[in-house]
Amino acid sequence: MIPENRRNQIIELVKAKNSISIPELKEQFNVSEITIRRDLEILEKRGLIDKTYGGAAKRSDQISEIHYLKQITKMQKEKRHIAAECAKRIKDGSTILLQGGTTCLEIAKNLSSKRNLKIITCFPPILDYLWIETINRNTNFEIYCPGGKLQVVSNLFTGNYTQDFFRDITINISFIGVIALNIDDGFMTTNEEEAQVIKAIFNASEKVIAPMDHSKFCKSAFIKIGLLNKVDEIITDNGLNDEIYTKFSKSDVRITRV
Repeated sequence: MIPENRRNQIIELVKAKNSISIPELKEQFNVSEITIRRDLEILEKRGLIDKTYGGAAKRSDQISEIHYLKQITKMQKEKRHIAAECAKRIKDGSTILLQGGTTCLEIAKNLSSKRNLKIITCFPPILDYLWIETINRNTNFEIYCPGGKLQVVSNLFTGNYTQDFFRDITINISFIGVIALNIDDGFMTTNEEEAQVIKAIFNASEKVIAPMDHSKFCKSAFIKIGLLNKVDEIITDNGLNDEIYTKFSKSDVRITRV
């Protein structure tokens, strides 16, 4: 069996059973214990399982990388409200970044009344949307894409080329989209290259805003980015409960609920 196919089947078995032992997997796939241990190490590094003593367990408290098409229909009303609030922060003539994700795509849809913007994005769906808007509305936006390596699952450009793009520019306001956030670890994602790009964006930005719906709070993912003390504002929806809102506010994080 191709190793990657075997690993995908291991993920499905862990999901179905919640936990599974190395002897069970060894018998299931008729491979050595060393091979199974190597598979489990790889899957844990990807943030897809938890290695346990003698086996593997389902990661119930972690978020795996999700294709944006699975996200685009979720919490649409909340994302529209968040995006409309974000657009209020954007002044004509600004250089802005819409890093990626479906909420940043909604922000792009709120820019029709703005003038003379320079818009940077790492997210092909935003590029597509802005291109169509430019054709249909003859907007005066300048649109930039840092390029780099396309992460197929998250649909984001990452890598060294992407990071280099941000070293020699200044961004007035950046909107970053991440899949998880908690007090202890700050912003989190599932991909190391994406994490490095986000850090480069923070360094290039005069102001950073994180638009994120309430489902992203108090979650974790494989890669810790941190930077919670560096973000200027988090804009979320009214679904964020008072307890979590108070917890973040006491940590001197500015949160706006809309």
